[in-house]
Amino acid sequence: MRDVLTALQARASQSPDAPFCRILAHGRAEDVTCAQALAGARRYAALLTDAGIQPGRVVAIVLKHSADLYTAFLGAMLAGCVPTFMPFPSAKQDPDHYWSSHRTIFERLETAAIVTYAENVAPLASNCPGFPVFTPAEAAAIGAAPAIERHPRPDEIAFLQHSSGTTGLKKGVLLSFGAVAEQLARYAPQLGIGEGDTVVSWLPLYHDMGLIACLMLPLTIGAPIVALDPFEWVAQPDQLFRALDGVQNAYVWLPNFAFHHLARAVRPEFTADLSGVRAFVDCSEPCRLETFDLFERTFARLGVRWDQFRVCYAMAETVFAITQTPTGERVSAVVVDEFALADGRAEPALQGRSVMSVGRLLADTEVRIIVDEAAVRGGAVGEVAVKAPFLFSGYHLNTELTASKIKDGWYHTGDLGFLQGDELYILGRTDDLLILNGRNVFAHHVEFTINAEVPQIKAGRCIALGVYSPHVGSQELVVVAETNDATDAKMLQRAVKAIVLDAYGIMPREVMLVPSGWLAKSTSGKIARGRNLDKYLAAKQTQLGAPISPRDATAGA
Repeated sequence: MRDVLTALQARASQSPDAPFCRILAHGRAEDVTCAQALAGARRYAALLTDAGIQPGRVVAIVLKHSADLYTAFLGAMLAGCVPTFMPFPSAKQDPDHYWSSHRTIFERLETAAIVTYAENVAPLASNCPGFPVFTPAEAAAIGAAPAIERHPRPDEIAFLQHSSGTTGLKKGVLLSFGAVAEQLARYAPQLGIGEGDTVVSWLPLYHDMGLIACLMLPLTIGAPIVALDPFEWVAQPDQLFRALDGVQNAYVWLPNFAFHHLARAVRPEFTADLSGVRAFVDCSEPCRLETFDLFERTFARLGVRWDQFRVCYAMAETVFAITQTPTGERVSAVVVDEFALADGRAEPALQGRSVMSVGRLLADTEVRIIVDEAAVRGGAVGEVAVKAPFLFSGYHLNTELTASKIKDGWYHTGDLGFLQGDELYILGRTDDLLILNGRNVFAHHVEFTINAEVPQIKAGRCIALGVYSPHVGSQELVVVAETNDATDAKMLQRAVKAIVLDAYGIMPREVMLVPSGWLAKSTSGKIARGRNLDKYLAAKQTQLGAPISPRDATAGA
Protein backbone atom coordinates (compact mmCIF):
# COMPACT_ATOMS: atom_id res chain seq x y z
CA MET A 1 0.00 0.00 0.00
CA ARG A 2 1.18 3.52 -0.81
CA ASP A 3 2.32 5.93 1.87
CA VAL A 4 -0.19 8.60 2.86
CA LEU A 5 1.48 11.46 0.97
CA THR A 6 1.78 9.49 -2.26
CA ALA A 7 -1.86 8.47 -1.87
CA LEU A 8 -2.98 12.09 -1.41
CA GLN A 9 -0.98 13.32 -4.40
CA ALA A 10 -2.25 10.47 -6.60
CA ARG A 11 -5.89 11.02 -5.62
CA ALA A 12 -5.64 14.77 -6.27
CA SER A 13 -4.11 14.09 -9.69
CA GLN A 14 -6.37 11.25 -10.82
CA SER A 15 -9.67 12.31 -9.22
CA PRO A 16 -9.32 15.99 -8.27
CA ASP A 17 -13.04 16.49 -7.64
CA ALA A 18 -13.49 13.33 -5.58
CA PRO A 19 -14.56 13.99 -1.96
CA PHE A 20 -11.78 14.04 0.61
CA CYS A 21 -13.74 15.20 3.64
CA ARG A 22 -17.03 16.79 4.67
CA ILE A 23 -16.57 19.02 7.74
CA LEU A 24 -19.72 19.31 9.87
CA ALA A 25 -19.76 22.15 12.40
CA HIS A 26 -22.14 24.84 13.67
CA GLY A 27 -25.00 23.43 11.60
CA ARG A 28 -23.08 23.81 8.33
CA ALA A 29 -21.23 21.45 6.01
CA GLU A 30 -17.98 22.25 4.21
CA ASP A 31 -16.98 19.86 1.43
CA VAL A 32 -13.29 19.50 0.64
CA THR A 33 -12.20 17.73 -2.54
CA CYS A 34 -8.97 15.83 -2.95
CA ALA A 35 -7.52 18.64 -5.09
CA GLN A 36 -8.48 21.23 -2.45
CA ALA A 37 -6.94 19.13 0.32
CA LEU A 38 -3.63 18.87 -1.55
CA ALA A 39 -3.69 22.59 -2.43
CA GLY A 40 -4.26 23.49 1.22
CA ALA A 41 -1.49 21.15 2.33
CA ARG A 42 0.89 22.71 -0.19
CA ARG A 43 0.17 26.19 1.18
CA TYR A 44 1.08 25.08 4.68
CA ALA A 45 4.18 23.29 3.35
CA ALA A 46 5.25 26.51 1.64
CA LEU A 47 4.51 28.57 4.75
CA LEU A 48 6.73 26.36 6.92
CA THR A 49 9.48 26.00 4.34
CA ASP A 50 9.65 29.75 3.62
CA ALA A 51 9.89 30.40 7.37
CA GLY A 52 12.96 28.18 7.58
CA ILE A 53 11.39 25.31 9.52
CA GLN A 54 13.75 22.43 8.81
CA PRO A 55 12.72 18.92 7.75
CA GLY A 56 12.57 16.48 10.64
CA ARG A 57 11.55 19.15 13.18
CA VAL A 58 8.31 18.86 15.17
CA VAL A 59 5.36 21.07 14.23
CA ALA A 60 2.44 21.17 16.68
CA ILE A 61 -1.05 21.54 15.19
CA VAL A 62 -3.34 23.29 17.71
CA LEU A 63 -6.47 24.05 15.68
CA LYS A 64 -10.21 23.79 16.11
CA HIS A 65 -12.42 21.55 13.98
CA SER A 66 -11.99 22.82 10.42
CA ALA A 67 -10.51 21.96 7.03
CA ASP A 68 -7.28 23.65 8.15
CA LEU A 69 -6.95 21.06 10.93
CA TYR A 70 -6.42 18.47 8.20
CA THR A 71 -4.46 20.46 5.65
CA ALA A 72 -2.03 21.91 8.21
CA PHE A 73 -1.11 18.42 9.39
CA LEU A 74 -0.71 17.08 5.86
CA GLY A 75 1.20 20.21 4.85
CA ALA A 76 3.72 19.77 7.64
CA MET A 77 4.39 16.22 6.39
CA LEU A 78 4.68 17.53 2.84
CA ALA A 79 7.34 19.97 4.06
CA GLY A 80 9.31 17.09 5.58
CA CYS A 81 8.45 18.13 9.13
CA VAL A 82 7.02 15.88 11.85
CA PRO A 83 3.52 17.09 12.76
CA THR A 84 1.66 16.25 15.94
CA PHE A 85 -1.94 17.07 16.85
CA MET A 86 -2.44 18.78 20.21
CA PRO A 87 -5.73 19.78 21.89
CA PHE A 88 -6.63 23.44 22.00
CA PRO A 89 -7.56 25.17 25.30
CA SER A 90 -11.21 24.79 26.30
CA ALA A 91 -13.43 26.46 28.86
CA LYS A 92 -13.66 23.20 30.82
CA GLN A 93 -9.95 23.22 31.62
CA ASP A 94 -8.06 25.26 34.15
CA PRO A 95 -6.06 27.66 31.96
CA ASP A 96 -3.02 27.70 34.25
CA HIS A 97 -2.80 23.90 34.15
CA TYR A 98 -3.36 23.75 30.40
CA TRP A 99 -0.64 26.25 29.58
CA SER A 100 1.94 24.96 32.05
CA SER A 101 1.53 21.37 30.86
CA HIS A 102 1.62 22.28 27.19
CA ARG A 103 4.63 24.52 27.66
CA THR A 104 6.40 21.47 29.09
CA ILE A 105 5.29 19.35 26.13
CA PHE A 106 6.39 21.92 23.55
CA GLU A 107 9.77 22.23 25.23
CA ARG A 108 10.23 18.49 25.56
CA LEU A 109 9.43 17.98 21.88
CA GLU A 110 11.86 20.75 20.90
CA THR A 111 8.95 22.12 18.88
CA ALA A 112 10.03 24.14 15.84
CA ALA A 113 6.65 25.72 15.07
CA ILE A 114 3.05 25.83 16.24
CA VAL A 115 0.05 26.26 13.92
CA THR A 116 -2.98 27.68 15.72
CA TYR A 117 -6.08 29.85 15.21
CA ALA A 118 -5.95 33.64 15.44
CA GLU A 119 -7.67 33.93 18.85
CA ASN A 120 -5.08 31.63 20.38
CA VAL A 121 -2.00 33.49 19.16
CA ALA A 122 -1.79 35.99 22.03
CA PRO A 123 -2.42 33.45 24.84
CA LEU A 124 0.09 31.12 23.22
CA ALA A 125 2.75 33.83 22.94
CA SER A 126 2.13 34.89 26.53
CA ASN A 127 2.19 31.42 28.08
CA CYS A 128 4.60 29.64 25.74
CA PRO A 129 7.02 32.33 24.53
CA GLY A 130 9.78 31.61 22.07
CA PHE A 131 7.98 29.32 19.64
CA PRO A 132 7.30 30.44 16.06
CA VAL A 133 3.53 30.61 15.55
CA PHE A 134 1.59 30.45 12.27
CA THR A 135 -2.13 30.82 11.51
CA PRO A 136 -4.52 29.62 8.80
CA ALA A 137 -4.79 33.19 7.52
CA GLU A 138 -1.07 33.20 6.75
CA ALA A 139 -1.40 29.96 4.79
CA ALA A 140 -4.41 31.29 2.88
CA ALA A 141 -2.52 34.47 2.02
CA ILE A 142 -0.05 32.46 -0.05
CA GLY A 143 -2.71 32.27 -2.77
CA ALA A 144 -2.01 29.80 -5.56
CA ALA A 145 -0.68 26.58 -4.10
CA PRO A 146 2.93 25.90 -5.08
CA ALA A 147 3.56 22.55 -6.79
CA ILE A 148 5.32 20.88 -3.87
CA GLU A 149 5.71 17.10 -4.21
CA ARG A 150 7.15 14.60 -1.75
CA HIS A 151 7.63 10.84 -1.94
CA PRO A 152 9.19 9.86 1.38
CA ARG A 153 11.33 6.84 2.14
CA PRO A 154 9.65 4.14 4.28
CA ASP A 155 12.02 4.79 7.20
CA GLU A 156 11.34 8.54 7.36
CA ILE A 157 9.20 9.70 10.30
CA ALA A 158 5.70 10.67 9.14
CA PHE A 159 4.29 12.13 12.35
CA LEU A 160 4.30 12.00 16.10
CA GLN A 161 1.34 10.43 17.89
CA HIS A 162 1.01 10.88 21.63
CA SER A 163 0.11 7.77 23.57
CA SER A 164 -2.83 8.21 25.89
CA GLY A 165 -2.06 9.54 29.33
CA THR A 166 -2.29 12.65 31.44
CA THR A 167 -1.73 15.91 29.63
CA GLY A 168 1.70 16.72 31.05
CA LEU A 169 3.19 13.25 30.78
CA LYS A 170 2.24 12.05 27.31
CA LYS A 171 4.78 9.94 25.45
CA GLY A 172 5.61 10.98 21.89
CA VAL A 173 5.35 7.93 19.63
CA LEU A 174 7.35 8.21 16.39
CA LEU A 175 5.64 6.58 13.40
CA SER A 176 7.38 6.12 10.07
CA PHE A 177 5.74 6.28 6.65
CA GLY A 178 6.60 2.62 6.18
CA ALA A 179 5.03 1.54 9.48
CA VAL A 180 1.82 3.41 8.72
CA ALA A 181 1.63 1.87 5.23
CA GLU A 182 2.31 -1.64 6.59
CA GLN A 183 -0.44 -1.21 9.20
CA LEU A 184 -3.05 0.02 6.75
CA ALA A 185 -2.18 -2.64 4.15
CA ARG A 186 -3.19 -5.29 6.70
CA TYR A 187 -5.94 -3.48 8.57
CA ALA A 188 -8.09 -2.47 5.58
CA PRO A 189 -8.63 -5.99 4.15
CA GLN A 190 -9.27 -7.55 7.55
CA LEU A 191 -11.89 -4.91 8.26
CA GLY A 192 -13.26 -5.17 4.73
CA ILE A 193 -13.15 -1.42 4.07
CA GLY A 194 -12.50 -0.02 0.61
CA GLU A 195 -12.84 2.90 -1.77
CA GLY A 196 -16.63 2.64 -1.97
CA ASP A 197 -17.10 3.03 1.79
CA THR A 198 -17.40 6.11 4.01
CA VAL A 199 -15.83 6.85 7.39
CA VAL A 200 -18.05 8.89 9.73
CA SER A 201 -16.33 10.18 12.87
CA TRP A 202 -16.62 12.55 15.81
CA LEU A 203 -13.26 11.49 17.25
CA PRO A 204 -10.54 14.10 17.93
CA LEU A 205 -7.50 13.70 15.69
CA TYR A 206 -5.08 13.86 18.63
CA HIS A 207 -6.45 10.41 19.58
CA ASP A 208 -4.89 7.49 17.67
CA MET A 209 -8.33 6.10 16.77
CA GLY A 210 -9.26 9.42 15.19
CA LEU A 211 -5.89 9.98 13.52
CA ILE A 212 -5.33 6.51 12.04
CA ALA A 213 -8.76 4.92 11.60
CA CYS A 214 -10.59 8.11 10.66
CA LEU A 215 -7.94 10.04 8.68
CA MET A 216 -4.95 7.99 7.54
CA LEU A 217 -6.97 4.89 6.62
CA PRO A 218 -9.64 6.60 4.47
CA LEU A 219 -7.02 8.92 2.95
CA THR A 220 -4.91 5.97 1.85
CA ILE A 221 -7.70 3.76 0.45
CA GLY A 222 -9.66 6.61 -1.15
CA ALA A 223 -12.73 6.55 1.11
CA PRO A 224 -14.41 9.88 1.88
CA ILE A 225 -14.54 11.18 5.47
CA VAL A 226 -17.49 12.79 7.25
CA ALA A 227 -16.07 14.59 10.31
CA LEU A 228 -18.11 16.01 13.19
CA ASP A 229 -16.89 18.48 15.78
CA PRO A 230 -16.02 16.39 18.89
CA PHE A 231 -17.28 19.05 21.32
CA GLU A 232 -20.58 19.39 19.47
CA TRP A 233 -21.02 15.62 19.42
CA VAL A 234 -20.59 15.32 23.19
CA ALA A 235 -23.31 17.94 23.70
CA GLN A 236 -25.56 16.59 20.93
CA PRO A 237 -24.72 12.92 20.34
CA ASP A 238 -27.59 12.39 17.90
CA GLN A 239 -25.52 14.42 15.41
CA LEU A 240 -23.63 11.20 14.65
CA PHE A 241 -26.85 9.42 13.70
CA ARG A 242 -27.92 12.39 11.57
CA ALA A 243 -24.63 12.14 9.67
CA LEU A 244 -25.17 8.37 9.24
CA ASP A 245 -28.83 8.66 8.22
CA GLY A 246 -29.28 6.69 4.99
CA VAL A 247 -25.54 6.44 4.30
CA GLN A 248 -24.58 3.10 2.81
CA ASN A 249 -21.36 1.22 3.68
CA ALA A 250 -20.41 3.50 6.57
CA TYR A 251 -17.74 2.68 9.16
CA VAL A 252 -17.82 4.17 12.66
CA TRP A 253 -15.22 3.82 15.44
CA LEU A 254 -16.37 4.35 19.03
CA PRO A 255 -14.84 3.85 22.47
CA ASN A 256 -17.04 1.72 24.70
CA PHE A 257 -18.40 4.68 26.69
CA ALA A 258 -19.67 6.34 23.48
CA PHE A 259 -22.10 3.47 22.83
CA HIS A 260 -23.58 4.11 26.27
CA HIS A 261 -23.61 7.88 25.79
CA LEU A 262 -25.64 7.45 22.61
CA ALA A 263 -28.02 4.94 24.19
CA ARG A 264 -28.58 7.25 27.15
CA ALA A 265 -28.79 10.60 25.38
CA VAL A 266 -30.54 10.05 22.02
CA ARG A 267 -34.26 10.77 22.45
CA PRO A 268 -36.78 7.94 21.94
CA GLU A 269 -38.61 9.93 19.27
CA PHE A 270 -35.42 10.48 17.23
CA THR A 271 -35.50 8.81 13.82
CA ALA A 272 -32.75 7.88 11.38
CA ASP A 273 -31.86 4.98 9.10
CA LEU A 274 -28.70 3.25 10.38
CA SER A 275 -29.19 0.05 8.44
CA GLY A 276 -26.48 1.05 5.95
CA VAL A 277 -23.71 1.05 8.56
CA ARG A 278 -21.29 -1.77 7.80
CA ALA A 279 -19.42 -1.62 11.09
CA PHE A 280 -19.62 -0.04 14.52
CA VAL A 281 -16.09 -0.72 15.78
CA ASP A 282 -15.65 -0.80 19.57
CA CYS A 283 -12.10 0.20 20.45
CA SER A 284 -9.89 2.22 22.84
CA GLU A 285 -11.04 0.74 26.16
CA PRO A 286 -12.25 -2.66 27.44
CA CYS A 287 -15.14 -3.85 25.28
CA ARG A 288 -18.19 -5.58 26.78
CA LEU A 289 -20.93 -7.76 25.33
CA GLU A 290 -23.54 -6.00 27.47
CA THR A 291 -22.66 -2.76 25.69
CA PHE A 292 -23.60 -4.24 22.33
CA ASP A 293 -26.75 -5.77 23.86
CA LEU A 294 -27.82 -2.35 25.12
CA PHE A 295 -27.00 -0.57 21.87
CA GLU A 296 -28.85 -3.13 19.74
CA ARG A 297 -31.93 -3.11 21.99
CA THR A 298 -32.04 0.68 22.08
CA PHE A 299 -31.53 1.32 18.38
CA ALA A 300 -32.95 -1.75 16.65
CA ARG A 301 -35.79 0.57 15.64
CA LEU A 302 -33.21 2.59 13.65
CA GLY A 303 -31.87 -0.48 11.86
CA VAL A 304 -28.98 -1.41 14.19
CA ARG A 305 -28.13 -5.13 14.02
CA TRP A 306 -25.71 -7.40 15.85
CA ASP A 307 -23.84 -8.19 12.63
CA GLN A 308 -22.71 -4.54 12.46
CA PHE A 309 -20.61 -4.82 15.64
CA ARG A 310 -16.83 -5.22 15.49
CA VAL A 311 -14.05 -5.10 18.08
CA CYS A 312 -10.48 -3.84 17.72
CA TYR A 313 -7.42 -3.88 20.00
CA ALA A 314 -5.14 -0.99 19.12
CA MET A 315 -2.45 1.34 20.43
CA ALA A 316 -0.24 4.15 19.18
CA GLU A 317 2.94 2.07 19.42
CA THR A 318 1.66 -0.32 16.72
CA VAL A 319 0.33 2.60 14.62
CA PHE A 320 -3.15 1.33 15.42
CA ALA A 321 -4.67 -2.16 15.26
CA ILE A 322 -3.16 -5.39 16.53
CA THR A 323 -6.40 -7.32 16.19
CA GLN A 324 -9.74 -6.75 14.49
CA THR A 325 -12.97 -8.71 14.15
CA PRO A 326 -12.85 -9.68 10.46
CA THR A 327 -15.62 -8.75 8.09
CA GLY A 328 -18.35 -11.36 8.04
CA GLU A 329 -17.62 -12.64 11.56
CA ARG A 330 -19.60 -11.96 14.71
CA VAL A 331 -17.94 -10.76 17.88
CA SER A 332 -17.49 -13.53 20.40
CA ALA A 333 -16.71 -14.13 24.06
CA VAL A 334 -15.61 -16.97 26.31
CA VAL A 335 -16.65 -17.76 29.86
CA VAL A 336 -13.72 -18.50 32.13
CA ASP A 337 -13.48 -19.62 35.74
CA GLU A 338 -13.14 -16.65 38.11
CA PHE A 339 -10.86 -18.43 40.57
CA ALA A 340 -8.57 -19.83 37.88
CA LEU A 341 -8.38 -16.37 36.33
CA ALA A 342 -7.26 -14.95 39.64
CA ASP A 343 -4.48 -17.54 39.60
CA GLY A 344 -3.35 -16.55 36.12
CA ARG A 345 -5.15 -19.21 34.06
CA ALA A 346 -7.99 -18.77 31.57
CA GLU A 347 -9.96 -21.98 32.01
CA PRO A 348 -13.31 -22.44 30.21
CA ALA A 349 -16.30 -22.78 32.55
CA LEU A 350 -20.07 -23.05 32.39
CA GLN A 351 -20.35 -20.17 34.82
CA GLY A 352 -17.85 -17.46 35.55
CA ARG A 353 -16.54 -14.32 33.93
CA SER A 354 -17.43 -13.53 30.34
CA VAL A 355 -14.43 -12.12 28.47
CA MET A 356 -14.90 -10.61 25.04
CA SER A 357 -12.51 -11.44 22.22
CA VAL A 358 -10.80 -8.42 20.71
CA GLY A 359 -10.69 -10.17 17.35
CA ARG A 360 -8.11 -11.96 15.26
CA LEU A 361 -4.52 -10.88 14.74
CA LEU A 362 -3.72 -8.86 11.64
CA ALA A 363 -1.66 -10.63 8.99
CA ASP A 364 2.06 -11.05 9.83
CA THR A 365 1.39 -10.12 13.46
CA GLU A 366 2.61 -12.26 16.34
CA VAL A 367 1.56 -12.13 19.99
CA ARG A 368 3.20 -13.70 23.01
CA ILE A 369 1.92 -13.94 26.54
CA ILE A 370 4.77 -13.14 28.94
CA VAL A 371 4.96 -14.33 32.55
CA ASP A 372 8.15 -13.71 34.53
CA GLU A 373 9.92 -12.57 31.33
CA ALA A 374 9.21 -15.89 29.54
CA ALA A 375 6.63 -16.73 26.87
CA VAL A 376 3.90 -19.10 28.09
CA ARG A 377 1.18 -21.14 26.40
CA GLY A 378 -1.98 -23.01 27.21
CA GLY A 379 -4.37 -20.26 28.24
CA ALA A 380 -2.00 -18.63 30.70
CA VAL A 381 -2.65 -14.99 31.63
CA GLY A 382 0.27 -12.61 31.27
CA GLU A 383 1.57 -9.45 29.65
CA VAL A 384 0.81 -9.14 25.94
CA ALA A 385 3.88 -8.67 23.73
CA VAL A 386 3.58 -7.92 20.01
CA LYS A 387 5.83 -8.35 16.98
CA ALA A 388 4.71 -6.87 13.67
CA PRO A 389 5.97 -5.01 10.58
CA PHE A 390 4.28 -1.83 11.83
CA LEU A 391 5.91 -1.18 15.18
CA PHE A 392 6.77 2.40 16.08
CA SER A 393 10.26 3.84 15.66
CA GLY A 394 10.61 4.68 19.35
CA TYR A 395 9.59 7.36 21.82
CA HIS A 396 10.67 10.84 20.81
CA LEU A 397 13.96 11.80 22.50
CA ASN A 398 13.60 8.94 25.00
CA THR A 399 15.85 6.04 24.08
CA GLU A 400 15.78 4.63 27.61
CA LEU A 401 12.01 4.20 27.62
CA THR A 402 12.11 2.78 24.09
CA ALA A 403 14.67 0.15 25.13
CA SER A 404 12.56 -0.84 28.13
CA LYS A 405 9.48 -1.48 25.95
CA ILE A 406 10.98 -3.07 22.81
CA LYS A 407 12.99 -6.20 23.59
CA ASP A 408 14.42 -8.36 20.78
CA GLY A 409 11.90 -6.90 18.36
CA TRP A 410 8.90 -7.49 20.66
CA TYR A 411 6.89 -4.57 22.01
CA HIS A 412 5.72 -5.18 25.58
CA THR A 413 2.31 -3.56 25.78
CA GLY A 414 1.71 -3.45 29.54
CA ASP A 415 -1.67 -5.14 28.99
CA LEU A 416 -2.75 -8.41 30.59
CA GLY A 417 -4.43 -10.99 28.40
CA PHE A 418 -4.56 -14.54 27.10
CA LEU A 419 -4.85 -16.39 23.80
CA GLN A 420 -7.39 -19.01 22.77
CA GLY A 421 -6.80 -20.30 19.29
CA ASP A 422 -6.01 -17.32 17.08
CA GLU A 423 -8.07 -14.85 19.11
CA LEU A 424 -6.79 -12.51 21.79
CA TYR A 425 -8.55 -11.60 25.04
CA ILE A 426 -7.55 -8.50 27.05
CA LEU A 427 -8.16 -8.29 30.79
CA GLY A 428 -6.61 -4.95 31.73
CA ARG A 429 -3.35 -3.17 32.48
CA THR A 430 -0.33 -4.46 34.31
CA ASP A 431 0.43 -1.00 35.70
CA ASP A 432 -1.77 1.59 37.34
CA LEU A 433 -3.46 2.94 34.23
CA LEU A 434 -7.13 3.74 34.69
CA ILE A 435 -9.36 3.86 31.59
CA LEU A 436 -12.19 6.28 32.27
CA ASN A 437 -14.70 7.02 29.48
CA GLY A 438 -12.03 6.35 26.88
CA ARG A 439 -9.49 8.53 28.68
CA ASN A 440 -6.33 7.02 30.13
CA VAL A 441 -5.26 8.40 33.50
CA PHE A 442 -2.52 7.13 35.76
CA ALA A 443 -3.67 6.60 39.33
CA HIS A 444 -0.48 7.87 40.91
CA HIS A 445 -0.69 11.13 38.96
CA VAL A 446 -4.16 11.81 40.35
CA GLU A 447 -2.93 10.97 43.84
CA PHE A 448 0.06 13.28 43.48
CA THR A 449 -2.15 16.19 42.46
CA ILE A 450 -4.51 15.67 45.38
CA ASN A 451 -1.63 15.38 47.83
CA ALA A 452 -0.04 18.53 46.47
CA GLU A 453 -3.11 20.74 46.33
CA VAL A 454 -5.51 19.64 49.07
CA PRO A 455 -3.84 20.21 52.44
CA GLN A 456 -6.73 18.71 54.42
CA ILE A 457 -5.85 15.30 52.95
CA LYS A 458 -3.12 13.49 54.86
CA ALA A 459 0.07 13.57 52.79
CA GLY A 460 0.52 10.38 50.81
CA ARG A 461 -2.73 8.93 52.12
CA CYS A 462 -5.08 8.82 49.15
CA ILE A 463 -5.74 6.33 46.37
CA ALA A 464 -7.39 6.54 42.94
CA LEU A 465 -9.54 3.63 41.79
CA GLY A 466 -11.41 2.83 38.58
CA VAL A 467 -14.85 1.29 39.18
CA TYR A 468 -17.01 0.11 36.29
CA SER A 469 -20.44 1.72 35.97
CA PRO A 470 -23.05 -0.22 33.96
CA HIS A 471 -24.92 3.05 33.52
CA VAL A 472 -22.17 4.81 31.54
CA GLY A 473 -20.48 1.70 30.14
CA SER A 474 -17.04 2.60 31.38
CA GLN A 475 -14.94 2.85 34.49
CA GLU A 476 -15.45 5.91 36.66
CA LEU A 477 -12.94 7.51 38.98
CA VAL A 478 -13.26 6.98 42.74
CA VAL A 479 -10.90 8.65 45.23
CA VAL A 480 -10.45 7.30 48.75
CA ALA A 481 -8.59 9.69 51.03
CA GLU A 482 -7.65 9.96 54.70
CA THR A 483 -8.26 13.21 56.53
CA ASN A 484 -7.85 14.49 60.07
CA ASP A 485 -10.26 17.34 59.43
CA ALA A 486 -13.72 16.22 58.30
CA THR A 487 -15.61 19.11 59.92
CA ASP A 488 -16.92 20.10 56.48
CA ALA A 489 -16.77 16.84 54.53
CA LYS A 490 -18.92 18.05 51.64
CA MET A 491 -16.72 21.09 51.04
CA LEU A 492 -13.60 18.89 51.10
CA GLN A 493 -15.16 16.41 48.67
CA ARG A 494 -16.07 19.27 46.32
CA ALA A 495 -12.50 20.60 46.55
CA VAL A 496 -10.99 17.24 45.59
CA LYS A 497 -13.40 16.86 42.67
CA ALA A 498 -12.61 20.37 41.43
CA ILE A 499 -8.84 19.81 41.62
CA VAL A 500 -9.05 16.53 39.68
CA LEU A 501 -11.41 18.01 37.10
CA ASP A 502 -9.12 20.99 36.54
CA ALA A 503 -6.01 18.85 36.24
CA TYR A 504 -7.31 15.92 34.19
CA GLY A 505 -10.68 16.90 32.76
CA ILE A 506 -12.38 14.06 34.64
CA MET A 507 -14.94 14.40 37.41
CA PRO A 508 -14.59 11.74 40.13
CA ARG A 509 -17.81 9.82 40.70
CA GLU A 510 -17.09 9.70 44.42
CA VAL A 511 -14.64 11.05 46.97
CA MET A 512 -14.76 8.73 49.97
CA LEU A 513 -13.25 10.31 53.10
CA VAL A 514 -11.92 7.89 55.68
CA PRO A 515 -10.22 8.33 59.07
CA SER A 516 -6.48 8.28 59.61
CA GLY A 517 -5.04 4.78 59.34
CA TRP A 518 -7.87 3.38 57.19
CA LEU A 519 -5.77 2.83 54.06
CA ALA A 520 -3.69 -0.35 54.07
CA LYS A 521 0.04 -0.24 53.34
CA SER A 522 2.36 -2.91 52.04
CA THR A 523 5.33 -4.18 54.03
CA SER A 524 7.50 -1.74 52.11
CA GLY A 525 5.41 1.20 53.31
CA LYS A 526 3.57 1.82 50.02
CA ILE A 527 -0.20 2.11 49.70
CA ALA A 528 -1.45 -1.43 48.89
CA ARG A 529 -3.69 -0.91 45.90
CA GLY A 530 -5.30 -4.34 45.71
CA ARG A 531 -6.07 -4.50 49.42
CA ASN A 532 -7.55 -1.02 49.44
CA LEU A 533 -9.72 -1.82 46.44
CA ASP A 534 -11.11 -4.79 48.37
CA LYS A 535 -11.73 -2.55 51.39
CA TYR A 536 -13.58 0.00 49.27
CA LEU A 537 -15.77 -2.65 47.62
CA ALA A 538 -16.57 -4.18 51.00
CA ALA A 539 -17.46 -0.77 52.42
CA LYS A 540 -19.78 -0.02 49.49
CA GLN A 541 -21.40 -3.45 49.80
CA THR A 542 -22.13 -2.75 53.46
CA GLN A 543 -23.44 0.71 52.62
CA LEU A 544 -25.58 -0.33 49.64
CA GLY A 545 -26.53 -3.81 50.76
CA ALA A 546 -25.53 -5.29 47.39
CA PRO A 547 -22.22 -6.76 46.24
CA ILE A 548 -19.93 -5.05 43.76
CA SER A 549 -17.98 -7.53 41.66
CA PRO A 550 -14.20 -7.14 41.96
CA ARG A 551 -13.96 -7.72 38.22
CA ASP A 552 -15.75 -4.43 37.64
CA ALA A 553 -13.08 -2.38 39.40
CA THR A 554 -9.40 -1.71 39.08
CA ALA A 555 -6.96 -0.10 41.43
CA GLY A 556 -3.92 -0.05 39.21
CA ALA A 557 -0.84 -2.09 39.92
